[in-house]
Amino acid sequence: MKFRIKYGNEISAVPLSAVNANADELTLKILILICSDPCLRDDEAAAQRVCRLLSCSEAKFREAVCFWKGAGIILNENEFQSKAQSPEPESVKPEDNNAPVLRQRSESPSYTGEQLADLLENEETGLKDLISECQNVMGKILNPAEISRIAALTDYLGLKTEQVLMMFVYYKKKFDESGKKLSVPYIEKTAYALYEDGIDTPEKFEEFMRRTEERGNLNGRLRRLFGVGDRTFTKKESSIINSWVDDLGMTYEMIEHAYECNIDNIGKLSLSYMTKILTNWRDAGITTVEAAEAAESAYKSSKESSETNNGSFDTDDFFEKALRRSYDEMKKAE
Repeated sequence: MKFRIKYGNEISAVPLSAVNANADELTLKILILICSDPCLRDDEAAAQRVCRLLSCSEAKFREAVCFWKGAGIILNENEFQSKAQSPEPESVKPEDNNAPVLRQRSESPSYTGEQLADLLENEETGLKDLISECQNVMGKILNPAEISRIAALTDYLGLKTEQVLMMFVYYKKKFDESGKKLSVPYIEKTAYALYEDGIDTPEKFEEFMRRTEERGNLNGRLRRLFGVGDRTFTKKESSIINSWVDDLGMTYEMIEHAYECNIDNIGKLSLSYMTKILTNWRDAGITTVEAAEAAESAYKSSKESSETNNGSFDTDDFFEKALRRSYDEMKKAE
């Protein structure tokens, strides 16, 4: 069968090896987009542009970049120059033997049956017990290919068996809750992504789980607060909410108070308006509801003493003195 490709005005040259990388849809879209334009991989602003174009969070963008780094498709600029200028890299020995060397998923070994047998019989590796526990979690007997992937996480990547088992238990529960089926390749891909982010010990993974659960609980509380029921937040909404926590360092209590100010001032939910309020608080060093209320009270008292009270609390220039901004700007942005 013959056919033609209609390229249109824009083309993205994607490495063919990406086809076999077992990437999810969003991860593949991010690669296609950053391959289409060199300007989309220059700096942080470019990364934010990609996130806007795909309506995804920066955390998802970083996870995708880590995935493609692990697949050997994305290189840092210095790594690319080094490979281009040194056709025989093995002849160049690093001076610092203590410098950490990141393991790449693309270089993960595939063990033979004999090699797996040796690893399983070696009590020091703990692999035999790990495989047994993983099979219990998955509810099935793992095939040699799956066992080889798990073995590489401990033998090659250097993760402790405790962390690998924690990942199986944690993600099995998550997948069961969403009605999906967990796979060993997913665990492998996630392990490398976490490893790239420095989450390479049981303690760090435990902290990662804690933060992830807190974010999930926060989203549930915010859905109830915003009155959206069981509807999940859109990618854009999630990105904004994540920025409140990750970039502005806000707690649920502060977000709740910002929501109350939002409703009092304009009568309807506006995430962009809430972002302005929370940003102003962050810039003013206000980190508690009590401090925000105290600032509101001080402003109201000051305004009442200098103007005739019109019976309403005008917050249009609430942080004018402290922040040199006003809520007028926020309302104009609506």
